[in-house]
Amino acid sequence: DFWSAEREPEQWAIYPLIPKGRGVSLYAPAKAGKSTVVLAAVAAAASGKPGLMGPAGPPTDVLYLDYEMTGDDLYERLEGLGYSADVDLTRLHYALIPSLPPLDTQAGAAAVVKAVAATGATVVVVDTYGRAVEGDENENDTTREFYRHTGTALKAMGVAVLRCDHAGKDIDKGARGGSAKNDDVDVVWRLLRTEGGVKLSRTHSRVPWVPETVELAYSEDDETGLVRLSPLNRKGYAAGTKETAEVLERLEVPVGVSTRRAQKALIEVGEGRRRQVVVD
Repeated sequence: DFWSAEREPEQWAIYPLIPKGRGVSLYAPAKAGKSTVVLAAVAAAASGKPGLMGPAGPPTDVLYLDYEMTGDDLYERLEGLGYSADVDLTRLHYALIPSLPPLDTQAGAAAVVKAVAATGATVVVVDTYGRAVEGDENENDTTREFYRHTGTALKAMGVAVLRCDHAGKDIDKGARGGSAKNDDVDVVWRLLRTEGGVKLSRTHSRVPWVPETVELAYSEDDETGLVRLSPLNRKGYAAGTKETAEVLERLEVPVGVSTRRAQKALIEVGEGRRRQVVVD
């Protein structure tokens, strides 16, 4: 059964940040826009709107455990991203300052599993990790306990986890705390502000098909307060990428599908391409 099961090599919970059923860490310096980018991604996924880098898809249930913002903060962020009472956000299950046991304990894991079962969530966001655990976040044992209890329980259910974190004093050395923060997840993203935008760089990964970088233009309208996040064009595409993208768009193949499915669609119409061209 193991060998005969059909496997899709590239599966996304929320493209292009969170692979399906995987553990993900995203860290950034203070005020870099981490929470805004994450909220934009999950709100789009929950409402079925176009995402950060891809088209609209079926609504996704997301459980967001927010240990920092107030209701007023959340209202202001969502309104700034263009959401209102007219948009269906019932699949965004948002817990403000949740009264859960620490997530590095068995009781905390059980509470999250219960919440996932009640909401049907396929993605859990923990923002911010340091406030969700009782142990010292600088200690590797705290991270190992978080993974042993909450991380493994959700992974066994096929639920993806995005853990938001603050950067350490040296941004190049990763999130604040011990090295175990890179060991217990499948993907680590570093978010930095750039001139006019934000850049997410994949610093660690055991999922090779996750993009190495995601670059977004970030702007805010002074009059309306609306925040706009849009993809920036990357340089250095493989030859033929533009033409391939046009063919896939004509075939109505979504951006977030796997490389295998995109290649199959191209082959079926006599437009086969090298894998790297399709990946780019």
